[in-house]
Order: sequence, then C-alpha cells, then structure tokens
Amino acid sequence: MSTLSTALDYACVHALSVFPLPPGKKSNRCKWGTYQDIPAGPDEVKLMFGLGPQNIATVAGAASRNLLVLDGDTPEAYHEQQRQLAGLGIETWVVRRPANGSAHDGGGKFFLRTPVPVKSGKQGNVDILAEGRYALMPPSVHPQGGQWFFENQTATIYTLPTLTTLPWLTLEPVPPPRPYHRLPQLAWRLLSGDPGTIRRYATLSEAEAALCASLARAGCTFADALRLLRGNPGPGKFAQLDVEDPGNALRWLRLTWTNVQIWLADNDNEAGRLAQRLEQWTLSRPWPGRTGSSDRAVYLAHLSIVRQCGKDPHAASVRDLAELAGVGWVTASNANRRLTDAGLLKLEQKSIAQLANIWSLAEPTGSDYVELVHNGTLLHMEGGMECSSTHKIAHDAYRWAGLGKSGAEVLDALRRRGIAGEEELQAATGRHRTTVKRKLLRMYELGLVDPLGDKVWRYADSGDLDAAAVELGTAGVGAGQWKRQVRERRTHARGLARGRR
Repeated sequence: MSTLSTALDYACVHALSVFPLPPGKKSNRCKWGTYQDIPAGPDEVKLMFGLGPQNIATVAGAASRNLLVLDGDTPEAYHEQQRQLAGLGIETWVVRRPANGSAHDGGGKFFLRTPVPVKSGKQGNVDILAEGRYALMPPSVHPQGGQWFFENQTATIYTLPTLTTLPWLTLEPVPPPRPYHRLPQLAWRLLSGDPGTIRRYATLSEAEAALCASLARAGCTFADALRLLRGNPGPGKFAQLDVEDPGNALRWLRLTWTNVQIWLADNDNEAGRLAQRLEQWTLSRPWPGRTGSSDRAVYLAHLSIVRQCGKDPHAASVRDLAELAGVGWVTASNANRRLTDAGLLKLEQKSIAQLANIWSLAEPTGSDYVELVHNGTLLHMEGGMECSSTHKIAHDAYRWAGLGKSGAEVLDALRRRGIAGEEELQAATGRHRTTVKRKLLRMYELGLVDPLGDKVWRYADSGDLDAAAVELGTAGVGAGQWKRQVRERRTHARGLARGRR
C-alpha cells in the first residue's frame, strides 16, 4: 500500500487522527495542535499525503477515539507489557521496527483505546502516549534506518472497559477543556505573560487594564476575567497581589474592571455605539419563530465583531460567526440570508478566496427601536458592558444537544430581570409556554435558576454554566468546532495554493 492509501486506511477505517512528518523524521516544527481534537477528513488526508513518501504520525488521545499507546522502548519493557496484556487476554495492535543499532532496539508499542481521554506520562519503564502526544505508524522510517512494521494487527484496536483494567498502570482522565478559544490575540498574549506585549505599557497596572478592556470588548464578564487571571500568568500585577492578599487582589481587579467599563463607554466610536444600540434593541425584544433563536445569536455575533474591531462595514466569515454564535456554519449562513432579507444586514462585498464577506449594519425602522434611541433607554446590569450576552449564547451549555439557543434566551431574559414569571419570559423571548417551562425545569436541575412560587422564577447568581455543560455532555464542543474550522481554513488555503501551481 502507498503512504496515501495507508494514511486513508488509518483515518477512515480505524478513526485515527493522522498528520505527515518528513521521511526519516520523528519530529518536525509543524503545527499539529489542531489535530489533537478533530481528525483530518479524507480530503485533507489526500492533500497532506498525496505528495510522495512521508512518515505517518497518529495523534493519541481524544482525536483518535481515546487512543492510548504504551511504549516499551527496551526489550525488557516490551516483553513485560506483552506478558501482562497476554495475561488479561488482550490482543491488539503491536508496532515494532527492525534493529538498527540504536539504544532502543527490541522495543515496541501497544495500541489500545480507553473509555475516556487520559493523561500522558511515564510510569516505571513504560511511556504512556495519550492526550497531547503522538506516535509514528508503519510504514514510517526511523531516523537511524528501518521501517516500523506491525508485529500484530487485529481487525480493531482493543478498547479497555475501564481505566483500572491495567492494574500495573494508573491512568488518569483528562479534565474537559475550557471554552476560551475566541479571545482576541492581544488578550491571549497578555494572559500568557508575553514580555514583548507587556513592555508596550508603562506599568503592569496599565497592561492589566488593557487586558481587561480586551476581555470586555470580547464579551467577557468580570467572573471570566477573574477566572482567566487566576489560571494564567497575566501581566503580573494581579498575580503578585493575589499571593500577598487574595481579598485585596479581588478588590483591585474589581476597581480596574469598573474603570475600564467607564472608559470604554466614554471612548467608544460611532460604530461601537451603533453596535451597542442594536445589541440593546436585540436583547429587549422577542425573536419569535422556529429560526428566531439562531437568527438572534448570529446577529449578536455580528454586533460583537463590530464592537471588537470598532468599525462598520465589517469582515465576518460564516465560520467566525458560527463560532461566536455557537451554531454550525450552515445555520449561520442561513441566518445571514434571513437577516439580510429582514433589512438588518447588507452584504457589501462577497468573499473572495481567503477574504471573508464584508457586511454592514442597518438600523431598524420599527417604533421599538426609534423609542429606544429617542429615550436613551439602556438595559442595565452591574458591570456596564456585561449586559452583553453574546459570550453566553456561544457557551457549550447552549449547544443543540444541551439547553439550545432557546434556553439561552430564557436564561438571559431571566438574568436581566432577576425575578420573572413564566408569562413574562414567554413575552420577552417569543418562545412557546411549553418551551419556556421545559427549559426552566431543566435549568433548575442544573442549578441555574430557583423556583419562587406559582410559575415565578429567580436567576441563580451561583449557577455554573461550565458545570452545566459537563452534566449535559456538551463541554468542549465549542473548542472542537474551533479546531475543526481552523483545519478547514487551512485545507482551503492548501487547495488554493495547489491551484496556483
């Protein structure tokens, strides 16, 4: 079999996430991170492996249906693993290579699958290749010569029934990913403590104020900012205060966040002010109909892009909108068409090659919008810009298999009111009474709302959307969508480059 047909067999028949390495290489400075969650499809595999002989790398972990590779790279380690697996009656894929004079002659790899993704590491004389690692597959060539080959290749890779099936190993599950992939690049650089970015500012306090401004423009709440700063190095001011006195650090960050909200409100440009008015109008009216929830989410995604870039017309690809709205790209494309027909959007320039569509916002002519602008009525919540719910709508808890976009509407309407009856929530969202009731009951089970009496509910400030997404089984869906669409863009770019040759 050729390298291409072998790679296709791994990807399409055995559901392994594969990517190429140069012939005779075990590593390369290639960007393989996007293959760690979503495997390459047949078209991308053909693009990657259709240029001649290459080494084939297989990503371990979730991308390859929880692939686990036990690497015993000495004869002793290999034969010990072989004996222990045989004692349990486990027969699976075994990969070895001919002796070439290296220190690891006589070793081999055992391929298994686990019920959930597990952490990589080393236990005793065995390397555990799982989440975040990869392994070379036959017929890849070793740097010192000789091709990897199958010592044993069963029809399927053996799946362990539990993580305790192999008693000589301690396999630890990987925690679910956090959905922060849509943060601006400036925010990511400041959060990671990038020295070059931090040096742009006179003090660490100014750098963290810039970080807060970037997070606020992206639709994050104060709680999001606090969680991100406690989980990342950041510019350093908050981290220093948090070590000395966590209470003082919290007060300092709250003051910084509040001052940033005031500054953003006073210094917003006309495009930002237009987007804010439209967002207030969007959140204050019902969006009835079967597609109303998804149309509202995609429209809020447009407004979020305008507020972040500070200009209109604005560039917005259908995949960017899908990620921000928490929907599929086909849904986003259909929503764009309906929003255009409704006079809320105008397509200024169609996408060309890798350039996204250029859209412009149109102000509604209805009496409710005119009254909002004339009276200056704004929805208000503590934190100023935190009335924005775009980041909430894209949360994993609101995916199709979770609470859905109608659940986002109901919870957002209740969040803005604090306490509301079911009829009031029906009028605010345009959803049917049975839908509102069903969503409220499910959110009560998840700890997001509390009942106060006959058809009256209260928003639970202590509710945790991340925990709700885990319970709903939708945690990590957004991160997976982002990585998949990064690859789709890259595949598109490769196709364009090949067409120019």
